[in-house]
Order: sequence, then structure tokens, then C-alpha cells
Amino acid sequence: MKFDLYTHGSLILGAMFMFLGMRFGSRFYMLSPESFLSMIIGLFFILIAGIFWISAAINWER
Repeated sequence: MKFDLYTHGSLILGAMFMFLGMRFGSRFYMLSPESFLSMIIGLFFILIAGIFWISAAINWER
């Protein structure tokens, strides 16, 4: 299996965005407007990670 930059790069970027999303999303121990904004940003990063992983799965066979 050769290293395909587009497919493997999408997997790596997806993992990085998932990590950032989990880091931002886990900061809701106090209820405040900042924690709500942090959860929204975390959800956004998790959705971006999903987009990268779906893109990598579609291009896996190419």
C-alpha cells in the first residue's frame, strides 16, 4: 500500500480536527456563555473531521 497524500492527509487532518473538537468541546464544566461558545466550536471541529474522513473513504479506491 503506497502513501497517497490526499487520502492519508485527509485521515490525518480529520484526526487533528477531531482532537481539537474534543479539546474544545470538553470544557463545559461551568455554565457560562464562553462554555457554550466552546461547545459550538468543538462541534464545528468534529463536523469538519467527519467531512475529512468521508472524503478519505470516498477516495480510498482511487
